[in-house]
Formats: sequence, C-alpha cells, structure tokens
Amino acid sequence: MTRGHTLWVDVISWSADGSKIYSAASDDTDTEMIVWDVGTGKRIAGETHQLGRSTWIHELINEPTLFMLSYPKNGAFNDYPPPRISLLDESLNLDSDSSLISDYLGGVVPLDRTNQLVVYGMYQVQILGADLSPRMLLYEDRENRIVRVTASANEQFLAATSVSNVLTWDMKATDSYTELSVLDNLELGPVAISNDGRYIAASRYSLASLPGPSPVYFWDREVGSGPVKRIEYQQPVQFVRMIETEPEPVVLVVTGKDMLDCTVELYSPEGELVKELYRDRKEIHSIDIDQSHHRIVWVDSGSRAEMWSLANDEPQKMWKATWPSTRNIQFSPNDEQIAGQGFIEDIFIFHSANGQQTRVLKGHHTSQIYIYLFGSVMLLLMVGVISRHEERNKKHRKSGMINVGERLNWKMTQGEIPSSLPRFSFLEGKIDGHFEHILIGEGTHYPIMLGIFSWTEQSRENRVALKELCIIFPHISDTLPEMLIQPEFLFNSIAEWIGFQDIDLNESDALKKFSEAYTLRSPDLERTKEVIHDELARFLYENQGWTIEIKEDSVLMRWQRVKSFTSSRFSSDDADSIISFKEEAETIINLLLMRR
Repeated sequence: MTRGHTLWVDVISWSADGSKIYSAASDDTDTEMIVWDVGTGKRIAGETHQLGRSTWIHELINEPTLFMLSYPKNGAFNDYPPPRISLLDESLNLDSDSSLISDYLGGVVPLDRTNQLVVYGMYQVQILGADLSPRMLLYEDRENRIVRVTASANEQFLAATSVSNVLTWDMKATDSYTELSVLDNLELGPVAISNDGRYIAASRYSLASLPGPSPVYFWDREVGSGPVKRIEYQQPVQFVRMIETEPEPVVLVVTGKDMLDCTVELYSPEGELVKELYRDRKEIHSIDIDQSHHRIVWVDSGSRAEMWSLANDEPQKMWKATWPSTRNIQFSPNDEQIAGQGFIEDIFIFHSANGQQTRVLKGHHTSQIYIYLFGSVMLLLMVGVISRHEERNKKHRKSGMINVGERLNWKMTQGEIPSSLPRFSFLEGKIDGHFEHILIGEGTHYPIMLGIFSWTEQSRENRVALKELCIIFPHISDTLPEMLIQPEFLFNSIAEWIGFQDIDLNESDALKKFSEAYTLRSPDLERTKEVIHDELARFLYENQGWTIEIKEDSVLMRWQRVKSFTSSRFSSDDADSIISFKEEAETIINLLLMRR
C-alpha cells in the first residue's frame, strides 16, 4: 500500500509525541493501517492486516508500543472470530505472538503514567502490562455485566458502570472496590470520576435513542453510596466527562440525537447546572477536552465546530467554524492542533487557536457517477468519494439485486422512493441515508419495493457504515393501525416511537412468547390487539429478527442480524437469500391482514 486509505477510516490516534498520526480503515476483513507525518502530511508507513474493523488505537507515552482493538466482520457475533487487542511496532508490523483475544472484550482504558492497560469485557475488569501480559484481576462477576470503564484524568481512580450500579477503585489500593447504588432499574453507561475519587457522574446506557427517560446521576462519596442528584433528560445522553477545573471540577454532559433536542451542558459535581453551552436539533458528532482541561471543542452534524474556554470563572466561546464532515476529533498532545476523521477516507488537521483547517491527509479516491432526476432534467454528478473496495462491495450487492430482478422480472430504479409513500421513521433522520438499489415489481398478491438502505451511525466515539435489506408494501391497506414491532433485545432508535409504551399481550401462550421476543408500540391499542393474533405471533416468534413498521397505509419490514443468531439468514449479495427474504415478508403481510 503506497497511497492513502482506500477504505473508510475507522479510527485515528496521535502518536505520544504529537509528530505522527496513526489511522486504520477496514472492510469486513482487511485492515489498512497508515502512519502519517503531521508536519508534511506524507505517509511514512503502511500495512494491511486481516483484523477486521478497528475501534481504538493508542501509543503509550513511555513505551514505543502501539495497540489496536479490532472486531472482525464489523462485530463480535457468534459466528465470527472474537475481538482482539493487537500489539504493533512503529512500522505497523504485527506481533502475532502478543495479542489478547476474547469473546467478551468490550473496551480498553490506557494508563500512560504506569505503562498499563485496563481491559474490560462482559464480566471482567483487569490490568495488563505493555506486553499484554495480565497484571491484576480487578473484578469478575458473571451476574453483573460491565458496560463502561473510565479513569480519572490523573489515572489515580477507576470507575465502571454495570447493569444497575457503579464500581470505583483507588489505584493505590486495588485489592478492593467501592460500590455506588442506583435506585432505578436502568442499565448504566457513560461514567466519569474526579481526580480525588470523591465525585462520580454516570448516565443511562445509550448508543442510540432509547425509549423513556435518560437520567444522569451524581455521587459525592463523602455523603454516601447513593446519588446526591438525579437529572432527567427525554433525549439520550451520549457523553459524560469530568473536567478538572479550579476550584472544583465540572461535569460535561452531552445529549441528543438528530431531530431531537441536543445539548452541551456543564454541571457542578453536586449536579447543579453551571452553564448551557449548546442547544440545537443537530447532534454532536464528536467532542474532546484538551490536556490542560481548559478547553472544549466539538463538531455537530451540521459540520459546525465550536471551541470554549474554561480557564476563567465564566466559560467563554473562543471561536466558531464550519468544517468538512468530521468525526472522532482529538486534541494533539501539545493541544496546538486538532485531528478528525472525514466520513470517507480523508483525515483533517485543524489549528486549535482559530479552528482553521491546516492540512488534509488524503485518502485514495476514485470517481463515481451519480444520476439524479429532477422532473424532466437529468443531472450527472461525478464525485471522487467512493473507494475501490466500497465500489467493489456495491457491485456485489448490485449483482445480487440484478439477478433477483431478472428472475422475478422486476424493474431496478436509481434508488429514489416515490414521494407518495409515507415518511417511514426508520428512513428518516439517518446520516447519509439512501437506497443503493431498489427493485419494484408484483409479489404473489401485492406490489412490492425491495431495496438496500445505507446510512452511517454512531458507535461509541466513531461512526460506522450500516446497510439493511428492506422491503416495502406500498398502499396495501388503510385498515392496519400504525405500529412498530421490533426485537425485544434491540433498543428502539426511532425517536417518533419513544413516547409509546411496550404493549404486552398475554391472552394466549403464543402471544406471551411473542411479547417476550418483541416490543410492540402503537398509538391505537385496540386495533393493534386485533391485528396481532396467535398465528402471526407464532410465526414471528419462530422466525425472530423482524422489524415491522406500519405507517398510514403502507408497511416497511427489515430483518436484523443480531448477536443471538448463529448466522445471517438473509444476505443482500445473494439472489436466493433475497428471494427468501421476500417470501417470508409476504407470509407476514398475509398474516397481518388477517383478523382474530
């Protein structure tokens, strides 16, 4: 590899001295790694490994050692290899004898001052040395899943969230931990702890919009093990961080998702609002705090970036700028520069004093022609943003759809859905959301639209490309109630349905099993109960994974590959699989149109 990235960049990281940037990009298997010279913008070294998608890279300050956390096939599903931490040298050569591979590897917290790593997974928290050798097991409990771990800024204290409590460790006495309680039965996620270990803040687990309230809890360990304050948001909480200002720390809380209220706020460690820095309907894509804890920078989904100073008694805005679409922004070790990933293969460098772009670490782009139809005018737009690998993957998906179209004698369109269709919530508000391909034709009994929907979404600090095979039954019946059926273990990420409670059906064994496997939401309870009858409930229980959204007179269905399934039943690359998807969806439609 002699050029920039040909795949979408997953993660970037500054070197310990700030002179280089490490970056990784991937598809399902290949992992492109590049070392960049920040001063010249040139590529120093590059290697390709078969490690899957990377979510974290870090170089310890006192060790010339590079670590990378990666997940094969975009996720650690049961039929995929488990995630791993890999050890690489400065030339990106992989040390195959030094790696940590675990089914339950959830995240890593570097401790630069002691050249150690805190590694956590489903039920464990442990400390590793710079050679990935185990140093100490801090926690293990099969009955209590660990969600997130963080360290104080001075690395003297650790805090971890689990299903319903917070655990803290003093790194000078790691043989025991303190447990902080939460009265609500909510799984916790983002957590922060102060340098003296006295103050802790944590919020509800949220990688996407969750139905119901999103509280933030504040603890003062000198007061007791229960929270001293509980603040409740109706929008999801994305980020909680302790900022070590004088005379006492402040807690940074970032909330919201596109089309919901989005805020950036500062609270006292006791939970009192200090200042609201941002409120809009644009989601905060990424946020970072400088090494001195004097400045905050963020960029929202509208590509607007802001820098705020916390050096004085009153927070002050330093600058506001418009950036290219950017994510995973990071201050350099000396705080003079900010690096961020583009949404394709590029990496941007900005000056922290004024927010101006100073350099682009360019990926290797190829040109792609997009065709848009505006009335009777056809616009051809050539854009150099699609990588060779993504273009190859699109060709595979298109070939599968073409094969289906030929076998069913259906027509393929350019990816635009008719304006006469209702605005399905799943398709609304997605970043870069669009249909790659759509087939239109007659099903066994009803007209059908079959398409591959593509978008990007947040995954911790990064965004990843997602695609789902969707089927739409347009204008099928105006007698069906509006509803959303979704697998029980998947969090509802559709803001429109947040206000409706899960409807439990228990009139029969089939309905009880259905309610255990799925969430059901609707503004029309009585009509919904008429639609969900025993035969439909039994079929959905036996073929779990379907999400069904009924809007006005039309139905959208999709099937989600999730961790509990041993394999993917439907593939957007394979014609036989797509046709099986269509046939199963038609069975569901026939059952939906029956009545009890």
